[in-house]
Amino acid sequence: MVTHNDLTGSGWAVLATKAWATRECAVAVRTKVGAAVLVTSDDQLQQIYGGCNIEDLWKASSIHAERTAIANAIAHGARKIQAILVAAEREKFTPCGNCMDFIFQFGGPDCLIAFQGKPDGMPSPTAPRKSRPSWSPPSGNALPPAETAWTSSSSSAAPPARSVSRASRAARSTSTQPTS
Repeated sequence: MVTHNDLTGSGWAVLATKAWATRECAVAVRTKVGAAVLVTSDDQLQQIYGGCNIEDLWKASSIHAERTAIANAIAHGARKIQAILVAAEREKFTPCGNCMDFIFQFGGPDCLIAFQGKPDGMPSPTAPRKSRPSWSPPSGNALPPAETAWTSSSSSAAPPARSVSRASRAARSTSTQPTS
């Protein structure tokens, strides 16, 4: 079992294998990126989840590998990540601000982050606390407890859907043209 405290050579190697394998699924014009997160469930079962970057044509809605790996873990019931390894064929790489926010939200300031620039290279780990020493977690949990999480069976707990009638959309989309 890979533990948070002894993520050394073999522990990082397991994450690296998953990150590089998942990187092959990336949809990217220039740099393919893969990521793998380590989570431990309440019953001490460890899992590794992977993610890759998915770029759209206009770059407005591209999804980074760090976020897809964390989203994959959350979608499988994880509540907190312990470590993340990012794999990309580059000399240096750090998660962007949005990805760091996601890592902080779901991993906290002690979550370990590592980058590997080559499949056989040495991972370079750090902790988010070192990159953002003034960060402090918001009050409460990152996710609501399971019994209060929004589900299809508890639709009354979900926020109201924003509905806009066709008539009001049509009224907003028509412009008034001056008549001559």
